[in-house]
Amino acid sequence: MSARRLKSRLFVSLPAWFRAGFARLGAHQQWRKHLPFMLMPWLLSGALMAAPANNETQKSPDPKAEQVRQLMDAAERQFSEDFEQAKAALNQAKALNQELSDTALSLELASLECWFIVERDINEARLFAETMMSSIDASTYPVRYAEMRLCWGYTSEQIGNLNEAAEAYEFAVSEGRRLNEPELLASALGSRGDLRSYRGDYSNALEDLKESYELYSALNDEFFIRYTLNSIANLYARIGEYPQAIEYYRELLVHDEQRGNPGAIAVTVYNIGRSLESKGDLEEARSHFERVVTLAQQARDGNLEYSARRSLASILLKRQQPKEALAILNEVIAFFERQKDPQMIAITRASRGMAFRLLGQPKAAIIDLDLALEEFLAGQNVRGIAEVELERAKTFAAAGEYEQAYQALSQHVQAHATLDLNLREEQTTRMRVLFDSEQKEKTNAALLREKALQQKQLEDSRRIRWLQSMTLLLAVALIIVLLMLIAKHLRQSRRMSAMAMTDELTQIANRRHIFQFAEQQIAQSKRYRSPFTVLVMDIDYFKRINDTYGHNAGDLVLQKLAKAMSGELREGDKLGRTGGEEFMAVLPMTEYRSAMDVAERLKTAVAQLEFKTIDPALTVTVSIGVAQWREGDNNVSLIMRRADDALYRAKGAGRNKVELAD
Repeated sequence: MSARRLKSRLFVSLPAWFRAGFARLGAHQQWRKHLPFMLMPWLLSGALMAAPANNETQKSPDPKAEQVRQLMDAAERQFSEDFEQAKAALNQAKALNQELSDTALSLELASLECWFIVERDINEARLFAETMMSSIDASTYPVRYAEMRLCWGYTSEQIGNLNEAAEAYEFAVSEGRRLNEPELLASALGSRGDLRSYRGDYSNALEDLKESYELYSALNDEFFIRYTLNSIANLYARIGEYPQAIEYYRELLVHDEQRGNPGAIAVTVYNIGRSLESKGDLEEARSHFERVVTLAQQARDGNLEYSARRSLASILLKRQQPKEALAILNEVIAFFERQKDPQMIAITRASRGMAFRLLGQPKAAIIDLDLALEEFLAGQNVRGIAEVELERAKTFAAAGEYEQAYQALSQHVQAHATLDLNLREEQTTRMRVLFDSEQKEKTNAALLREKALQQKQLEDSRRIRWLQSMTLLLAVALIIVLLMLIAKHLRQSRRMSAMAMTDELTQIANRRHIFQFAEQQIAQSKRYRSPFTVLVMDIDYFKRINDTYGHNAGDLVLQKLAKAMSGELREGDKLGRTGGEEFMAVLPMTEYRSAMDVAERLKTAVAQLEFKTIDPALTVTVSIGVAQWREGDNNVSLIMRRADDALYRAKGAGRNKVELAD
């Protein structure tokens, strides 16, 4: 038995536009202290020692080993319906396994446990998987290594490292085929298909999910047959086949209600609600989301409850009720910020940006929309990019910023064209129809299947042509209006476009850009009475570095410092180079206490840099001055003056210091 892809129950049914990430690893470094104790059963059982000559899938004749496997089977069966019982079965298996010295069985049990840890804490699971991967002999135990990497890849996906997750899934698919391991292959294909669907690669996603479904059918694995069918339903919802998606969801809901699984019921009802909302049945969708809120509260499932609340706010926005929607969205963002969930924060910010626009607050809207766009670009979420760019175009136009509106509209049209291309692909249409025909018409004659296929292809072609026409008409109408208004701004736009906003050497914001950003924060703080803080950094003895090692070495130091400090800043913060060896960071929504912590992180990160290509003994430090915006600071110069004074005190105190402005 190989460890299955036992995903967190919250994510069993959620559509890809709703995929969420958990808290980032950096916030949970304390798990490293407990990791040796967590791994002690595997150390005692010999799972991390040199491997014996027997094959990893060879079963031990020991009756206790068979009892361990029975407990593992029980844990898998109960995972999605009674997690506490499943966990109890796993703990019994672990306790019994300590009496054995079966390396292969120990690794099989460890692979299963990784998914149980995912359910409890994504970061703990990530550390567990990393430690196990570094200890497993991949050449002797390739299946267990691939299973552990698959679990690790899932944790990467949940914290937003989608490229890293994709590499892990590709590896597991390759190993599943090479080793002829159907369970590993089915699990890896399902993971890769979900991720491809999220990224808008619908044709390849459907191919993966269909193969995964066929493998689970051959294995007669009822749970994962339904799991994969749910993923296929999610994909139908994403490509606009809402009736087909709803049909599959309702089929799954009947089964969930028969089994009396409240968590699964809530998630499936949520999926039906999202499809109804996209289909335009707002009142029926609203009733589904309200039911989800009630079910989630009963199950104490905060993630699902606030996701349903966000969807209720989305319906209010569609009904032109932005004030009521804004109150809900503020609560939802606060919840997911506590959860440190970047993808759900971005999705909710996109909705709140629309609410601000409808309320006549375009500047606040652009702040939210830009942050959402940054996350969607990082995750290669083409659908999210298309929707946010259209909303940005509307918001810029409302604010009279027509050049930016035109640019955003162009990006929207480009992203929408990519989505249309995916829908247009012959393979997507053919496989979509083929899957349904296999599901519902296995006993029909070949002639009837061919007729249904041709009819579906015709309907899809008409629908795609209609979507293309509507997109083109919308783009042309908006472009005509915008071009009429842009004419008088053309000369200014050309001049602004020619001005560089990025420092060529370090690839961070240049002086003009960072000062402009700081001025925007002053305006924001005045309007909303929100704090922000400025950090001024100066490299200690930089002239000595240039004189000793040359200007090329000095350039390399600047580049490495910029990269290191950028990596320590938070989402929404901005770093810029203001002079030769001088840098400036602007921290929105940040009081001086938190800013001092950020400054200390920057100072430490710089001091830990190595410059082996220049001189292994070279150590570089920075001095930092910190100043928080005050109501009397009407321009950046006033804040900079106080930050510079603090910087000089840091220099005078011996350098490599952080000082707070008076």
